[in-house]
Amino acid sequence: MKDQRIIQQSAARGRGAGSLPVVVLLIAALAAGVWAFHYYRPEARLTRASLRLARVVEKSGEESPVALGLAGQRLGQALAPGALLEVEGAGRVAAGRGEIVQLVAQARSMCAEIRLAQPRAAAVKPGRGRVTVRVKAGYYLRHAWGAAQEGAGAARLDWVKGKDGWLIERAVLSTEEDLRFPEGGL
Repeated sequence: MKDQRIIQQSAARGRGAGSLPVVVLLIAALAAGVWAFHYYRPEARLTRASLRLARVVEKSGEESPVALGLAGQRLGQALAPGALLEVEGAGRVAAGRGEIVQLVAQARSMCAEIRLAQPRAAAVKPGRGRVTVRVKAGYYLRHAWGAAQEGAGAARLDWVKGKDGWLIERAVLSTEEDLRFPEGGL
């Protein structure tokens, strides 16, 4: 009887010790699942995609026609065929993927340098198959003729999920009212 009790106590200790690694493994799996859910949900993916597009807009100096074309292609891949580009207070400035890419390419060719300082983005999901990302950043533009301007701006990107995946349906650009012209102005 005494031997049987010692064996049972020993077995009970063994089960308790063996369950600790299982509990740790389950907690780690749960933590990984929560991280993956937040990392791969549409709002998070489109926030990262919007920040990558902000980097596509930047230009650090002289640019070859090939580099300009590649930047335009990367931008165009994120746009829906019927995308709209608007400037707050001015209304629509371009409609359609091709027209928007041409406008951005023309603006890039007029600037010797385009920098965005500390772009930040946040997303909301207004409905199924729709995500709105707001990107804010400081900007510095040095024009080809030497004048420069800087300020803060924002873009609201309305992403829509379609048969080709997530694409920007509408972009609305805005700037702060008090622009600074560091090199003598325009």
